Amino acid sequence: MIATLVIHVNLHVPVSKDEKRLLRTFAQVESGNHNLPPYADGYEQAWGLYGFHRGRWKECAPDGAEWGKATPLQQDLAMLKALRRYSRHCWRRGIPVTLNTIGRCHNGGPVINKPNAYTRRLAAAWKRVGGSNQKKGR
Repeated sequence: MIATLVIHVNLHVPVSKDEKRLLRTFAQVESGNHNLPPYADGYEQAWGLYGFHRGRWKECAPDGAEWGKATPLQQDLAMLKALRRYSRHCWRRGIPVTLNTIGRCHNGGPVINKPNAYTRRLAAAWKRVGGSNQKKGR
């Protein structure tokens, strides 16, 4: 049985169905939908539903949200901002906006439309949470 992440952003920010699926997908892959305390992730500490490192958190966090202590709502808002940033990054460079390219942006690149182990896990989670294809609308 798949745990379902409750997406809180509907209350504050317009979010498309694909963005909701992407939030659930990334939470499934990064944390199994658990709000994890800080943990070692390769070369740096990661934390929370989406495996935020401090640098990405500083770029995307809502005002007043502290790394390692933010609520699930604040994490959803930060991840939504990150997903939209990744999409714009790809689109401006003429790179297809797909689950592969967005996943590679979140996981440190390089940003190419080619699957790797991480994006394969994203694709499997995307199917489990109800995604019908791999493209995210621009």
